[in-house]
Amino acid sequence: MEIKQKRSAIVHNNLRIGTREGVLATPWVYLSIPGGFIMAALLTQYYGIGPAVFGLIVSLPAWANALQLLYLPFVTVFLKPRDMALGPSWLNLGLWLMLAFTLPLLLTDDPTEIEAQYRVLEVVRKLGV
Repeated sequence: MEIKQKRSAIVHNNLRIGTREGVLATPWVYLSIPGGFIMAALLTQYYGIGPAVFGLIVSLPAWANALQLLYLPFVTVFLKPRDMALGPSWLNLGLWLMLAFTLPLLLTDDPTEIEAQYRVLEVVRKLGV
């Protein structure tokens, strides 16, 4: 009977921890999902990127998930499960912070700088489309 109580306590504890994690993660998920669309819309409206590149920008999370399926079997040999869970989270945070710091550099009133940025994105668009 004591083993059953220990198992029940472990399951109860895991359920409590999982529920807390879900409650804390849900707002972040709902804030992150539209963020990609908002950023893609901002960049397409500002730089006039075509529909193909817009589709590529919006599909980047799906590409990242597919890439994760390919590299995960190789990484599991070298990393602990904790590191595999925290690594992409820190990478995600770093990329969002990098975007937050570089976005003001993209938005400028200097016509020559805007033209240079537009030319770079035009080359990318021509290569990608």
